[in-house]
This record gives sequence, structure tokens and C-alpha cells, in this order.
Amino acid sequence: MNISKRDFLKATGASLLALSTASQASSDTSSALNVTNKSKNDLPNITSDVMPISSAERKVRIAKAQQLMQQFNTSALST
Repeated sequence: MNISKRDFLKATGASLLALSTASQASSDTSSALNVTNKSKNDLPNITSDVMPISSAERKVRIAKAQQLMQQFNTSALST
């Protein structure tokens, strides 16, 4: 049996979605209610000291992605 990369990724994604949905449905709802009842002010701000990437770093990341795409013969990315 021959399966394409695209079909494999679709099947894998569907399986992961089904598993995560099932695990969320079976999780304890009382812990979810406790988290929901907390106000937003009770949560720590984890992004306060985060710096955006520079344009130079962005260009390096793009170049690396392009190199990897050529290496693995990938012509496009999809969401």
C-alpha cells in the first residue's frame, strides 16, 4: 500500500484531534471550573519580558526554512 505524505499527515492530524477531544471530554470538569473561576489578574504575565525577534533574526529564520524546504523538496506550507 502506498500512501502520500499529504494523506499521512491528514490521517495523523485527524487521529490526534480525536484523541485530544476524547481526553478533554473525559477529564475532570471540576478542575476546569476552578481554572475558569480565577480572574485574569490572578494569572502571572509570562510575556512581560519577551522581546520581539529582530529583522536580522527573522531573515536568518526564513533562510533556514527555505534551505530545509529545498532539502526536503517541499514547495509550500499550509495551515
